[in-house]
Amino acid sequence: MRDAAGLPRYFISQVQDITARKQLQEALREQAIRDPLTGLYSRRYLDDILPPELQRCAMSGEPLTIAMLDLDHFKRFNDGYGHEAGDSVLRAVGQALRKAMRGSDIACRYGGEELTVVLPGATLGRARRRLAEVQGVLTSLHLHHRGQALPAVTASIGLAAAQPGETASALLGRADAALYRAKAQGRDCIVAADRPRSTLGQSPASMRVSAQAAN
Repeated sequence: MRDAAGLPRYFISQVQDITARKQLQEALREQAIRDPLTGLYSRRYLDDILPPELQRCAMSGEPLTIAMLDLDHFKRFNDGYGHEAGDSVLRAVGQALRKAMRGSDIACRYGGEELTVVLPGATLGRARRRLAEVQGVLTSLHLHHRGQALPAVTASIGLAAAQPGETASALLGRADAALYRAKAQGRDCIVAADRPRSTLGQSPASMRVSAQAAN
């Protein structure tokens, strides 16, 4: 519809409608890939993003490390203080983790009290230092529920550095195995996974050649 001068009268509102529709679509997408309790990315998002991220790092020769975190003795929060207390702990941990991570890091809720962090560009040593800082942040949380102080939050962590040709499931499996070793060693510690047998003895240069040949 046009005015007396022949100019469109509805153009601005049409642009606003398109903008509002895009904002709604973005909000719905964000809801689909975020865990509603912790605010971290969802397991589904991790499953979607990790394979192409591994491929990208393999092509560029950039390191990538995975961290699997498990909140120690989490059952005591639910059993001793109620499930609402457990939820408040998960919310606080999610918020602390989001603040502690770099913009390129991808922090996800893997399931229950288990979390996963993808650290592109981080070597095993650098990832260990960063996750040690995260442990310090979690330990310093002073949480209360209904006026009652909650126990300190600690985390056991397993690390695994991606190797050329390694699948996402294999990498996660190695990080998970390292996590269980951390729990077996007394919890509240960081354990690095062993390198897969197929890459033992290879130099970084030869591993990069293998990665390029595989792609």
